[in-house]
Amino acid sequence: MVRKNDLLRFVHEQAFMKARKHNLEEYETDVLVAAATDIIDDLFMSITCRKVEGDERSIGPVSVWSHRDVNGMESDWRDMHFSQAELRNAAERYLERPLLQYRELDWLIVNALTYAECLATLDSFRSRIMPFSRYILKKVSRIKWQISSGLW
Repeated sequence: MVRKNDLLRFVHEQAFMKARKHNLEEYETDVLVAAATDIIDDLFMSITCRKVEGDERSIGPVSVWSHRDVNGMESDWRDMHFSQAELRNAAERYLERPLLQYRELDWLIVNALTYAECLATLDSFRSRIMPFSRYILKKVSRIKWQISSGLW
C-alpha cells in the first residue's frame, strides 16, 4: 500500500539526496523536487473513486493505492475511474527524468497502468455483450439494484 503523502515525503527526500550527489545548483534542485511532486500529484489525481458514506456520495482522487486483485475488480469497475491520458502523461514525464526513478514509483506506475487497462478491457467487454440497460444498471448500482437487474 502506498499513501500519497508518504510517497511525496519519500520522493522529496530522495530528490534532495540525488541533487546533492550530482552537485546540482539550488535552482536545479528546486526544479527536480517540483517535478517529482507534480508527477506524484498527477498520478494520484488521475485515479478517482466514488465513495459512499451513509446517504452521501462523492467522487474524488484516491490518496492511497494498493495492489488490486480480482476480488475487488467488480466494485472497482463500478466505483473507480482512470484518466488514462493523464496517467500515461505522468508516466512519460517520470521516465524522462532518470534522477527521479525509484522502485516504489516504478511499482506504482506499472501497477496503476496495468489495472487501468484491466478495468478498461472489462468495461469494453461488458458493454459489448450485455444489453445496454443491464450494463447501465450494473455499472451504477449497488446490491438492491443488482437484485432488480437480475430479475430483469
